[in-house]
Amino acid sequence: MLVDLQVFLSKQLQLNLPGKEVQYQMASNNRIKEIPNLNEIKDYKESAVCILLYQQEDTIYFPLIERVVYKGVHSGQIALPGGKKDETDSNLIHTALRELEEEIGISHTHLEVVGKLTQVYI
Repeated sequence: MLVDLQVFLSKQLQLNLPGKEVQYQMASNNRIKEIPNLNEIKDYKESAVCILLYQQEDTIYFPLIERVVYKGVHSGQIALPGGKKDETDSNLIHTALRELEEEIGISHTHLEVVGKLTQVYI
């Protein structure tokens, strides 16, 4: 089952993705509904998350984390494992895999990246 899903996702992620416009259509009402010019945003930080799919018996799961409570916009949120890009990260896929290991202890050594989704500014 997971192998079939992996093949399907690999093929689908090679196609044209619906992109940012669709992401903004699905966003909550309090989000800005326009695509920002990232060249004009001074404090923009690149980040990445990982959607790790794994199978137990006949069910496919993906882990989520609960962020710590602090004075910030992401305080206490339920989220995919991930975070901001470090200087040592060669790309955003490396960022997502490093954060996966840091946050839930899953080594990326035996994982296969099947693709990536459209980037979006949060």
